[in-house]
Amino acid sequence: MSSAWNSSRRWSQDEAIEYANLLDLANDAILVIDLQGVIEFWNRGAERLYGYSSSEALDQNAHTLLKTEFPVPLAEIVGWLRRSREWSGELIHTTKSGERVVVSSRWSPRYNMQGELIGTFEINRDITEQRAAREALAAAEQRLQLALTAAKTWWWEYDFETRRLSRSRDVSEVYGLKPGSLRSDDFAQARALVHAEDRHKLDEMLAATAQTAVEREAEFRIILPDGSYRWVLSRGRLIMQAGRPVVVGVAVDVTERKRSEEMRRRTEQLATLGRLAATVAHEINNPLEAINNVLHLLKAKSQDADSTALLEVGQQEVRRIAEIASATLRFAREAPQPANLKMRELLESVAAIFAGRFRSRGIKLQTRFTTDGEMYAAPGELRQIFANLIGNAMDAMERGGTLRIHLHKCRAESRPAYRITISDTGPGIPPQVLAHVFEPFFTTKGDTGTGLGLYVVRELIASYEGRMQLRTRSKPKYQGTTFSILLPVRGAAVP
Repeated sequence: MSSAWNSSRRWSQDEAIEYANLLDLANDAILVIDLQGVIEFWNRGAERLYGYSSSEALDQNAHTLLKTEFPVPLAEIVGWLRRSREWSGELIHTTKSGERVVVSSRWSPRYNMQGELIGTFEINRDITEQRAAREALAAAEQRLQLALTAAKTWWWEYDFETRRLSRSRDVSEVYGLKPGSLRSDDFAQARALVHAEDRHKLDEMLAATAQTAVEREAEFRIILPDGSYRWVLSRGRLIMQAGRPVVVGVAVDVTERKRSEEMRRRTEQLATLGRLAATVAHEINNPLEAINNVLHLLKAKSQDADSTALLEVGQQEVRRIAEIASATLRFAREAPQPANLKMRELLESVAAIFAGRFRSRGIKLQTRFTTDGEMYAAPGELRQIFANLIGNAMDAMERGGTLRIHLHKCRAESRPAYRITISDTGPGIPPQVLAHVFEPFFTTKGDTGTGLGLYVVRELIASYEGRMQLRTRSKPKYQGTTFSILLPVRGAAVP
């Protein structure tokens, strides 16, 4: 066809018309247009597509008649054609009936004998339905990706022969990495991030799927850069793709589910321990009473001042044990029913429980109460908050130090409130630990810790619409940690 356009304008137009007549029965719209956009030829395919007859379209400006919407400026397309290249792209046209149609358009340049560009030869194919289907598919894929992301889920595919891995989306954030850090096709990299104790689970799942078309699954931990881990549930099935064995599957971040299960298990353990502690506390009351009576009788019969003093010390210690047993019973039995209380009394009673351990560790207790802290709240919940924070402060000072407990009035967003601060002079919290102290099950106490203390404290404070701040220092001369609790006054107890 290009040779037909290299004769003269008149001849090339005749050639174009001759070629166009041969294609008059084609479904595609075929147009011959000059550089000003004037239509010189309009085939029957164009009549069917746009609704304009040939007599209506000839000598009209094509872009005005069809209200052409270009993907790029028309000047750029003409410039492309001047470099002797065909141009193709998608245009939006408007038919005679006002319907918008999308066409796949291909433009070829026309030249005169002098080699000057004089117009274009265009073939337009209606792709409105295809584009609508493509856009609908793209929208569905976006909705699917949003749903997968919200559900912390992704699909994956593993080729046994090439050992290449592909995923439906970037999951770097699940692995605690910057977006794009985790290669989507590198199985070795993904496997290396699986906890060393769990890699065999992944390997066994893939090996099992290679033997049968039955679905297999595995739960394993992935290690994050900060040393923490997340749980992933992966399920796959073997299929044949182009004659090659491929495993396709889905993976889900189930960390929150695993934590919930662990929290439930720990809570059940703590509930059992609480019942056991209540039973023990109840059972020791009778022997304590008997011991106290014996000491009282011995003291009454004693004629020696030193012996009397020792018996008095013994009675004091027995009374202290009884107080601890009573406090333990209150912790275990006290229902979370709100009542009018004084936080000063609660703080003093909780501190009294730890008094013996304070002495054994050389910890000095300093208190400053500028108010009784009258409050309408559940005593058991506040005791739990104070006991956790005081216990943590004590554990931080294994070699002695000073524990400070302050209680005073303040304002919180124009509301009356109380501020309780509990601070220690321990070594402070290292940065790598500080980032996780409020996470459930994170503990630095080994088997003796549950990892629920600060998590529960924060949740309880939030239930009272309160706030908690944590400040810590690890410098040699300025060490220590301070927890500051802000609790708005609730109920009728207004300071």
